[in-house]
Amino acid sequence: MQLSAEQRRFLIREQIIGSGVVNVLANGVIAWITFRSFALVPMWGPLSWKQQSIAWDIIATTFCLPWLTCMVVTPLVRKATREGKVAPIPMPATEVAVLRWLPTRVVLRSFVVSWGTAALILPPAIGLLLLLDVDALTLAAFVSLKALFSGVLAALVTPLIALYAMTSVQSAAVDHGHSGGSEHAVGSRMGPIWRSPPDARQ
Repeated sequence: MQLSAEQRRFLIREQIIGSGVVNVLANGVIAWITFRSFALVPMWGPLSWKQQSIAWDIIATTFCLPWLTCMVVTPLVRKATREGKVAPIPMPATEVAVLRWLPTRVVLRSFVVSWGTAALILPPAIGLLLLLDVDALTLAAFVSLKALFSGVLAALVTPLIALYAMTSVQSAAVDHGHSGGSEHAVGSRMGPIWRSPPDARQ
């Protein structure tokens, strides 16, 4: 798969650098809001919806960030290709080795990206913290860790998601699984549903 200079700039500037910076800032703020009452953030803690520990927060981030990124970035990149901001990749995703294992529907694709990322990232991430014998971190250190981890994770998964959205095989109808694009396609093949009645004089 050959990418043009324009496509490479789009992926590097917006999907790697842009996504990384946005997630560093956003997740840094989220971490501070969530843990601002902690003088020290423990490595492990009770499993709850708040994930108030280093390990549980990293686990939750690793699952949620790729899923949410796929759900948000896919329609944005589709829109960019439709509006001519970046050229689509003139081949179906099934012909791109790194993309052919991903489902066509965006919801399923989001879950596959989420679980695949977790399988690849969580063992070394948690393993490194255990190897370093991290028992707790100050609030400032944890916020920095969460921000950096989220930024790197976003920079890794977002280009893959954007590449899939740029391929020519998918359409809004496939991603949403319903009518819009399908009706357009049927209409273009079969012609307009309503026709004027023939002139009786003919």
